[in-house]
Amino acid sequence: MVRYGGGANAGHTLVIDGKKLVTHLVPSGVCHPGKSCVLGDGMVIDPQVLLEEISQCQARGLLVRNELLVGLGAHVILPYHKLLDGLREDRGAKTGTAIGTTRRGIGPAYEAKAARHGVRMRDLLRPSRLRELVRANLDELTPLLVHLGGTAPPQGRGR
Repeated sequence: MVRYGGGANAGHTLVIDGKKLVTHLVPSGVCHPGKSCVLGDGMVIDPQVLLEEISQCQARGLLVRNELLVGLGAHVILPYHKLLDGLREDRGAKTGTAIGTTRRGIGPAYEAKAARHGVRMRDLLRPSRLRELVRANLDELTPLLVHLGGTAPPQGRGR
């Protein structure tokens, strides 16, 4: 099973041996042990959600034989994407223009992808590259986050 696009906004409820499993990223093919599940390069992936899903699947004996393949070109949803998503939605709620996002940062992550300054899964393997990209993105996004009512991220080590 292959997912070629999208993010963790839609949930898929699977019932396996009478037990419910909800996935947001991992394809439903996970319920067939031994079959490959692929998260393609067109996706935007929240690493925290992915790790939680892998853990839940492995606790049920699924994804224990390296069946999950993740495209290194897939883009990563970072905390600032979620913050931006939420701030925009809050502002829209005040003006009657909210679009009803899930606040999971999917839209802003796709914006970064389209603007060619997103972080990809492969960048998680190179800490210096990851720091460089996050720093550049935060430098650009901080004025927007502040304009929308957020606070500037702390300067220094983590940035």
